Amino acid sequence: MATAAATDVVKFHLSLNSSNLHKSIAFYRILFAVEPAKVRDDYAKFEVAEPPLIMSLVPVAPTAGGTLNHVGLRVTDSEQLVGMQARLEQAGYATQREEGVECCYSKQTKFWVTDPDRTLWELYVLHGDVEDDDHGPSATHGVAGNSTLRTEGLKLPVIQPRSTAAPQAATPAARVVWAHLLTQPLPARIDQADGSVDEVQLHGTFNMAVDAGALATFLADARRVLRPGGTISAHVLTSAGGAVERPKLPGPAALVERVLPSGEVAAALTAAGFVGVRFTKLAEKPCFNVAGTDLRETKLAAMKSAAPAAETACCAAPAAIVYKGPHSQVADDFGTVFRRGVPTPVTAEAWALLQATGATEQFTAFGGEAKSGGCCA
Repeated sequence: MATAAATDVVKFHLSLNSSNLHKSIAFYRILFAVEPAKVRDDYAKFEVAEPPLIMSLVPVAPTAGGTLNHVGLRVTDSEQLVGMQARLEQAGYATQREEGVECCYSKQTKFWVTDPDRTLWELYVLHGDVEDDDHGPSATHGVAGNSTLRTEGLKLPVIQPRSTAAPQAATPAARVVWAHLLTQPLPARIDQADGSVDEVQLHGTFNMAVDAGALATFLADARRVLRPGGTISAHVLTSAGGAVERPKLPGPAALVERVLPSGEVAAALTAAGFVGVRFTKLAEKPCFNVAGTDLRETKLAAMKSAAPAAETACCAAPAAIVYKGPHSQVADDFGTVFRRGVPTPVTAEAWALLQATGATEQFTAFGGEAKSGGCCA
């Protein structure tokens, strides 16, 4: 449990996104001249006495808008928290309160509010530490914890003590990841060169209240910056029915302005020219129900089609492939129909897509120099 010393003073709270949690911990250990108060594989926290600061680090690739995840204040007691919330409510600012939630490996009571520029603020009182972080209804790791928009970012290994062993050989160049968060406006143009990005991450982007034309323009720009064969992923709250406008959800999910049907999100990616669109998560259990409509956590992935010449160089297509079932036929994003049991010619580009999405197990390849294992992924 937390000690009295940890809660007897108001402290400013800052949460930063980190592209490499290990390196960030090493830097701030030196800057603050203190050891981190808490380290997990997906979270770290520093408690600084002077100035009185709590700073957390979250493994999410920093975005075009910078490294800021959210800001907040840890107050001394519930009475002070209630007073802050009352002042804001009386002034007309909407807040979302959460009682006794577990997040960031601690138990807290808090409320969330956004300033006029949509900066997310977390005001909370700390009740004590918990060993496991279940990312319950609140999760300050990002935009909205279990309310479907937690910006999980890049999974990193458990932090290990610094080794005295000889340095290892240089590792390959890091993947270039560009991310957009729900808290940020859509950029007029992504500040990346054509074909320079390995992955585009969209955290809650489809839950913004933007018109279809602006969204289509943004998705086209995301496709522009991706390299051939690069991937795009979307973490979004989707509707089991029609679109839901201004759902007024609790906690950080209050930032959600629009919830689209899952099919519309997939269709938007397809319309933008992405191929291999697939749902990597479509939660069976809904997160919310608004006016009888279930809202679910959803993750999608797709890719930018690879240049045929490049694909031919890395993995030539077989002469033909046979779809094994169970359906009577399936079609790919290039218009080719594969009928069960019928040998069908396939291009190198289409074969590369099947490999990248793990779908080759549904087919048998005949002839050519076909390779397996996603050589072009």
